This record gives sequence, structure tokens and C-alpha cells, in this order.
Amino acid sequence: MCKASVIVPVYNSSKYLHRCLDSILNQTFRDFELILINDGSTDNSIDILREYESKDSRIVMIDKVNEGVSAARNQGIEIAKGEYIMFCDSDDYVDENWILVLLDGIKNNCNSWVNCEYYTFSSVTDRCILHKLNSISTNQIISLENYYMYYTNNYSHSCWNRIYRKDVINEFDIRFPINISVGEDVLFNIQYIKHCKSFYHIAQGLYFWNDDNCDSLSRKTDLFYYDTLKTLYFPRLEVVSERDKQAFIDEYFFRFYQCLDDLSNSDYKEKVRYGNYILKDSAFIHALKNTSENSCNNKLKTMLSLHSFNVFLLYKKLRGE
Repeated sequence: MCKASVIVPVYNSSKYLHRCLDSILNQTFRDFELILINDGSTDNSIDILREYESKDSRIVMIDKVNEGVSAARNQGIEIAKGEYIMFCDSDDYVDENWILVLLDGIKNNCNSWVNCEYYTFSSVTDRCILHKLNSISTNQIISLENYYMYYTNNYSHSCWNRIYRKDVINEFDIRFPINISVGEDVLFNIQYIKHCKSFYHIAQGLYFWNDDNCDSLSRKTDLFYYDTLKTLYFPRLEVVSERDKQAFIDEYFFRFYQCLDDLSNSDYKEKVRYGNYILKDSAFIHALKNTSENSCNNKLKTMLSLHSFNVFLLYKKLRGE
């Protein structure tokens, strides 16, 4: 058994793959296996993976039909031999101490959800930005009650700047959901958090997230976006502390409401159909019912409670919006 298993799903990543794999294989910590899962790539990614597999005995390579990133990660989990599990996306890369530092973090805080800070970078704009957690400058244990702080600082969504105990993942059968295409990391993390006693934050940027792909699903703000939001609403609400629940609901209601406004450029029949779908959806209804008056005054709340997108359009017209 090795100490860590690093799982990398690969789909048409030939442009970035050498950089990614080199950064992992050149880690200062050496006792790990690298599980590479070719998820039905149609470019020459598979040739690159085979080249690396032939050169390093730590590499385990799987070639499979395309089923999406969740299925690929889950297959990696099933065959992983490491005591700990880590994930990396094939268009990203990592600091040479990525494994070492995160491994030390979880060894000393075995009941914590351990994460490091991360950079976003773009080879197109030549920028690299460090994302810190609420200006925290030292490694520290953070109460689970601060999940909302992780959420508002964009630290709750990813699996690649973290390390996980494989025994916890296996004991509670924690896997990535395969029926969604955005937010699977969030749901995986929420399952894992439920079996942790704290967060442990490492105030060091060790992961570099590629911001080049402007067409990724996570950027969409069309009709699809509401479905992403609502999928994550109730699971996130479950782990937000009572102290932060109102702020969370208000913030989510604002985002739900923006989805209604974003329909203004759609075909009339389509926006009415989808607008009614939003207004009648259980997540929207819950947020509307529980949001504060500062977020939604009584007049607006009453109007939205009619669950009619045509009424919503009339309301906006009368307000000159």
C-alpha cells in the first residue's frame, strides 16, 4: 500500500497534459500512485498517457468509454491503493510540495476536512491570482460552523485542493454523483464533511486551476444555471450553521431571482415555460418563503407566490424594468 493515490480524469487534454503530469510526478513526496483515467478522449491524450505509463511504475492507466468526470473519479476511487486520496484535473498543475504539505496536514488533523489555498491562472491573459480564505494567513483548525465562510469564499466547490481519507470514503460509500454535470464536487464534499469534526486550512497556495476554458459548464448563465443552483441548495443548507442560515437563504434567493431576470432574452414561449418551472420548483419556493424582508419585500414575495411568470413579467413592466 502506498500513502496516497492521485486520481486524474482525462478527456481531450493533450494541450495541457504534459504540464499536469510532470508537476505531479516531480513531487518532493514520492510514495504515491498516479491513477490516470482516459475518459474516451478523441484527441491524442491516450498516446501521452501510455508514454508516461511506460516510464514510471507509479502510474496506473485506465482507458474507458466516455461517461463523464464523476464516473471517472469513482472508478479511480474503486482501484485506489493509497491510504489517502487526492484529485487533480488534467488541465491544471500543482506545486512540487502539494502532496507533502496536504499529507502532513491530514496526518496531524485526521478528523478534519483538509484543504490548501489555490491559484487561478490563464495562459491567455498571463495572469495568476492567489485565492485566500477570508484573509486567513496561518494554518489553523476552523469550526464546521464556518462552512458558509468557505462557501462565500469559493472554497466549498472543489476536490482538487484537498486530501481525503480513503477509509472514510469507503466506510460511508462516498462517491461523485453521476447524474449531474456541474456541482458534483460540492455534493461529494458535503458527504465527506458530515464525517469530519473540523476544517483544517493550510494557508499556502499549492494548486493551480486553469482559467483558460471559457466555455466550461461552470461558466454557463443560461437556463441550465438554475438547475445547477437548485441541485446544490438543499444539500448546502443542511451543512450551513444556524447562525448563517438566514444569510445563506437570502444570498441564494438573490441568485434564484437573477435566474428569472436572465430569461428576458429568451424566446417568449421558452422563457414562460422555464420561468414557471423556476417559480414552482421546491428550492425556489423554500428560499422565497424563508428569505428576509431585506432580500424580498412583502409585495414582491406575494407576487412571486402566485407562481406565474406572466405575472412576474407584468410586475417588471409596471416597474419600468
